[in-house]
Amino acid sequence: MTPNPQIPAGEDCMLVDTSQAPKQNDLCYSFNQEDYTLDCLGEVLQQLDDRGDLQEGVVFYEGEAVRHAPSYYFDVDDLLDGMRDRAYDDAGEWADTFPDLPKEKVAELKSLVSNWLDSNLTITFFTVRNERKVEVTAEMIASHKADPLTPGA
Repeated sequence: MTPNPQIPAGEDCMLVDTSQAPKQNDLCYSFNQEDYTLDCLGEVLQQLDDRGDLQEGVVFYEGEAVRHAPSYYFDVDDLLDGMRDRAYDDAGEWADTFPDLPKEKVAELKSLVSNWLDSNLTITFFTVRNERKVEVTAEMIASHKADPLTPGA
């Protein structure tokens, strides 16, 4: 399988700031299918070249980095259930209907908390989907050799 043609080998890498708003479909790469980084294909080829492993057939993995907004990890029902449980612990059956909120107020609470989370928290991690095995090709090597990355850049 070949890597995404939108990132040619040897092209200058663009650093990805993980503190920015969530972006989908940023490509990331791994040599072991576990430790993914947001390097570009040129950086992968440079690393292989630096360690003497840049040859046809060498395998690496490409995937899509998925970064969610902080509010992705928030569930308003969990918040209300926690309140309900604490109220029950405190007042027993007298608190059975607490908190009694109409759907519109639950939606308003969800929106308020979600907006606050997205404005005040930064996601510094990502997950990977659509992983695919990639083998180094002669074309990748030729392109990299014609325009290698500057070491340490």
